[in-house]
Amino acid sequence: MPLPTKEDSSRKFMVGSSDSETDNEDLALVHLVLRKLNINDQALLHRHFDKVPDAFSSLWRDQYDRLDLGQMQWKLHGSNLHLFLQDMCTGFRSVHLRSEQLQEELNILEQAGIERLNNVESCEISGGHSPSTKNRSFPQWPFHALPKLLSNLIYLEIHASVQ
Repeated sequence: MPLPTKEDSSRKFMVGSSDSETDNEDLALVHLVLRKLNINDQALLHRHFDKVPDAFSSLWRDQYDRLDLGQMQWKLHGSNLHLFLQDMCTGFRSVHLRSEQLQEELNILEQAGIERLNNVESCEISGGHSPSTKNRSFPQWPFHALPKLLSNLIYLEIHASVQ
């Protein structure tokens, strides 16, 4: 009988005893990330796994005090974006929105369950950068959601024409 290869053991780890295919896929993704760590880091993570969510929260709060959904959508999608927004909703001090995507960005916050960004004091809304949107006026109605979403807003800067 041939000895199991590294690939066989990797497959065995991926299949595991999970009930659903999604769980298997998630476990496989975690396995890929963990394999990138050296054994010391793996042991540290194993020993302190219960502190990992708090560590990520702290790290994210240090790195992201300004919410820019336009840039964040390039980095995170779907449930990962929602998790980040839910965890960070009290950590943001400022927000950057794009007038041409304002309704879409408000929808993303709503889908993530974010009703308010209580600690945001500064908001910048930029206009379009392409020639077709540069001189265009944007509808006023998406802006009506801002007072409820940004209830502690002190500074608002809008770089777009509003109808």
